[in-house]
Amino acid sequence: MIRKITLILGMVLAMAVLSSAEIKPLSTDDIHKITGSNHFAPAIRKVDGKAFYELKDKAGKISGYIFDTGDFVHDVQGFHGPIQMLVYVSAAGVLRNFQIIKHSETPQYLNKAIQKKDRYLDKDIFQPGIGDTEAVTGATYSSKGIAKTLEKAGDAFGKLIGTPSKQTPAADLPSTSGAAAGNPPPGGPRDIDAKQYASLIKQKRLSDKPAMYAEPAK
Repeated sequence: MIRKITLILGMVLAMAVLSSAEIKPLSTDDIHKITGSNHFAPAIRKVDGKAFYELKDKAGKISGYIFDTGDFVHDVQGFHGPIQMLVYVSAAGVLRNFQIIKHSETPQYLNKAIQKKDRYLDKDIFQPGIGDTEAVTGATYSSKGIAKTLEKAGDAFGKLIGTPSKQTPAADLPSTSGAAAGNPPPGGPRDIDAKQYASLIKQKRLSDKPAMYAEPAK
């Protein structure tokens, strides 16, 4: 009897692990409904046991993703419990749309929050911030639950797919060209005409430090 119970529990646990790695199969109409486009080629991908849809355009370039917040967030609630969503983001993490697929909220309050959906859209959910979106009057808990779920799920999903962090703009980086940065010119030392070499030194466009640059051609 004990062996039978153990076996059943093992099967239940295995099914639970399997279900967490799956995403609800979406039809062409489902994809169209959430993305607003019929031109994507969707494919299911799995990373670290979590499944999501990868959307590619006709040229084969990744245009976005669809993922289930239930795979990434378990500790955020609305008024009565978690709010599970199917989320569509661009390849860069910009929120394009979302659909609530499971909740325990009072419908009238949740509907108020959904009517203000635009306040969440077009924000980068791979970065912090959307969770601080102002709550919808009359649906405070539901709207904050949506915002916090989007923030935590977006952050976790971005890390899952390896989204690169925001890079420092080139204009903010220190100069690394030529003698101004104290480095050799691109390509390393090379021979040039002696007169041209002297002219460049006079214009302060080139250093004459022998330890750093090749001697001028003779």
